[in-house]
Amino acid sequence: MVNVVLERLGFERVNFFLSPNWFRPLYVASEVWQTYGWSSIIYLAALSGIDPALYEAAEMDGSNR
Repeated sequence: MVNVVLERLGFERVNFFLSPNWFRPLYVASEVWQTYGWSSIIYLAALSGIDPALYEAAEMDGSNR
């Protein structure tokens, strides 16, 4: 996908998996992707478990978004 964009912008293809210079950025990107996805699932599960009565109580206290 990245190589398609690079070619359309006029750059040459980069062999990311065989270049030692790209190991660290690819590794960091994959770790961030994995961590972000897992954290999002946990966060959304926590939000869906909030009791609707708490939203009603907060609204009565005058809170807003």
